[in-house]
Amino acid sequence: MLEYRRPEPPPSGKWWSRRTQELWERRGPDRGPAIAAGPEQLLGRSAAGTVNVRVFARPTTVTIQLNVRVRDPRPQPAYLEDHEDPETLPAALVRPGVRFADGRVATNLPGAFWMADEDGPLFLDGFERGDLAGELPEHSRSVYALRWVLWPVPPPGPFVVACAWPARGIAESSVVLEGDAIRAASEASAAAGRDWPAEPEEPAWWAQRSGSDEPIAWSITAWLRPPGPVTSRADCDPVVAGVVERARVEHWDGDDLDGWLAEYEAARHDTAPRTDFGWMGFHRGAYRLELTEVAATEAAARAQAGKRLAQPEGRRLTLDVVPTDAG
Repeated sequence: MLEYRRPEPPPSGKWWSRRTQELWERRGPDRGPAIAAGPEQLLGRSAAGTVNVRVFARPTTVTIQLNVRVRDPRPQPAYLEDHEDPETLPAALVRPGVRFADGRVATNLPGAFWMADEDGPLFLDGFERGDLAGELPEHSRSVYALRWVLWPVPPPGPFVVACAWPARGIAESSVVLEGDAIRAASEASAAAGRDWPAEPEEPAWWAQRSGSDEPIAWSITAWLRPPGPVTSRADCDPVVAGVVERARVEHWDGDDLDGWLAEYEAARHDTAPRTDFGWMGFHRGAYRLELTEVAATEAAARAQAGKRLAQPEGRRLTLDVVPTDAG
């Protein structure tokens, strides 16, 4: 199950975005507590330690938790991003896998996410690490939890969980769990989730202010996005500089726009010679302008900043407004 073959190159960024959205919609509500579907079971053992497995179910997903007990107090499993596809896998990569009763398989191996069937199964994200023995002395044996979220909930019948960790001398080994018990835990989680009362968000203290209150200082970060398509800052900087001068902006920079342009060029290079492509990035693709307004309420501060930063047509302005003493 965990034999690695280098996959085909990953699809375009536009596919990743669509796939992520479709999975989110198909999963449906996953609101409910994580309920254990049986006791912890031994999965693998070596001279370096042991790996046990425990499964927790929610309404639409299952968490595969590997409880790692090793003599080294700080194990450092390797993590590969979804888009990585090395020729060979690093020995430090922990390799979990599952097999449903109907024969379908999911692993965390490179390529598994983008080659999985539309109905899964697949691991939705990389592992999360948690220290289960933080109260123990540094020199003592440690217990770590490595967790992967699996979709969908397995069907009834035998549910196989496998694991290999070459760096720790643990060859591929597996344990058979009961899919019926996992589904029962999932149904119990869904029932409990329906009974959970909605938790109202406590409004920020400044949301209660009125126009009759004493004015206070508001810290405003304005994100100014040029009209697209943008391929460089050469034509945009003079326009933004004019806005900054007229509005007496205290500080501004184009760092997020620089980051966006770099992501754009990388995506364009990866999908050449195609002209239609998409990608997921971390930057806003906007200039950041910082200023201060004095007003009684957030709405008044926002209105004053918007008037002060009157924009040429086609440019989008987004404002983040908080009191200067919000923290």
